[in-house]
Amino acid sequence: MERDSLKELGMASQAVYTVFVKGKLNEDWAEWFGSSTILIEQDQDGNPVTTLTCHIKDQAELLGILIRLNSLSLPLFQVVLINNEGETHVSSN
Repeated sequence: MERDSLKELGMASQAVYTVFVKGKLNEDWAEWFGSSTILIEQDQDGNPVTTLTCHIKDQAELLGILIRLNSLSLPLFQVVLINNEGETHVSSN
């Protein structure tokens, strides 16, 4: 990950994240996750994988989304930050 491209990211920065969890979270939950969109796919073994694309206003909102997912017992396995320049930075569990 290039640190120079993340200089503008701060605790109060707006950003778009894609969060991947194992399991199924249907569209009815979208409102619970703010302005997130939810996509359900299957992994190579046929197990459901939920992808949330989250437009967050700050890091506290991202943390809130991750805590909600944890409360639903959905294992988090990847978080992708999409910064203002359209570059993608991946952090995996």
